[in-house]
Amino acid sequence: MTSPRRGLGRIVGGGGPGGLPPMPGGGGFGGQAGPLRMFNEVVGGQISWLLPLALLIVVAAALFAASAMRRRVAVVPAVRGGWLLWGGWLLVNAVVFSFASGIFHSYYTTMLAPAIGALVGAGTVELSRHRRGRVAAAGAVVVSAAWAWALISRDTSWHGWLRYAVLAAAITAIALLLAGTRTARTRSVVAVAVLVPALLAPGTWSLAHAFGPPDATGVNPAAGPSSGFGGRMPPAGRRDGSGDGPPGPPPVAGGPMGGRRTHRRATQDPRLRRRPLRRGPHQARDQHPRHGCRRVHHEQR
Repeated sequence: MTSPRRGLGRIVGGGGPGGLPPMPGGGGFGGQAGPLRMFNEVVGGQISWLLPLALLIVVAAALFAASAMRRRVAVVPAVRGGWLLWGGWLLVNAVVFSFASGIFHSYYTTMLAPAIGALVGAGTVELSRHRRGRVAAAGAVVVSAAWAWALISRDTSWHGWLRYAVLAAAITAIALLLAGTRTARTRSVVAVAVLVPALLAPGTWSLAHAFGPPDATGVNPAAGPSSGFGGRMPPAGRRDGSGDGPPGPPPVAGGPMGGRRTHRRATQDPRLRRRPLRRGPHQARDQHPRHGCRRVHHEQR
C-alpha cells in the first residue's frame, strides 16, 4: 500500500485499473465520491445499517464530554481513550472512503464494522445508565428501523419482506421500552427486543450472501441484490442463461471469448509466435540446441 498505485493513488486518484484512464467521480465499484457515498445505493447496503446511529452516538458523546469539561467533572482516562479510539477510527475511515477518488471497492468499508459495533455497544450501555435512557433507546430504535426500511425499499424484489419484519420488531421494542422494566429478567427481554430491529436486516443480508450462490468473480464481493459491479455478480458458468443463475450476455464471436478467432489472432501476431530454435555451428543434427544432449533413437525389434 506504500506504492503510489496501491496507496495514495487510490485516495487522490491517478489511474484506473490495469493502467486505464481514471474513472470519473471516483472508483467505479463504490459510486460517486462525496459526503454521502457511505449511504448510496452501492455502499449503503454493505455497511450503513447502523452507521447513522453510530454517528449520533459520537455526537452525543462529544456533547457529554464538552459538558463534563465545563463542569470540571473527572472522567476515567480509559473511558475517554475508548471513545477517542473508536470515534476517531470511524470518522477517519468514513471520511477517507467517502472522498477517495481512486479505485474504491465497497468491501473496503468492512474496516468501519469494528468501530460501529463498539460505538453502538458502548452507547447502549451508557443509555441504560441514564435517567432518560428509555426515551433515548426508543429514538435509537426508530432511527435504525427507519434507515433499514429505506435500504430494503431500494430493491423490494430481494427479501422485501424484511421491511415489515423490521417494522413489527421496532414497534414491539418501543412498546416494551415505554412500558418500563422492573425486574432483571424483564430488562434482558427488552434488551433483546431492542437489538432485533437493528440487526435483523443486516443479519439476513449477510446470511443470504454467505450461504447463497457463489459469486462469478472475487473482484467486488458484496451482499444484497445484484447490481452489476456494485453488488453480487451472477454465478460462474451462467453466461448463456443456463442453470439457476440469472442469464448474462452471450459471448461475442471473435471477442475475448470468441474461441477460434482469438486463437488465430494470437498465432498470427508475430509478437506471440513461438520463435524457432536455432542450432549453433558446432552442434550435431540430432543434438538438442538448448540442452546439448543427443536424441536417442530406439530401433524397433
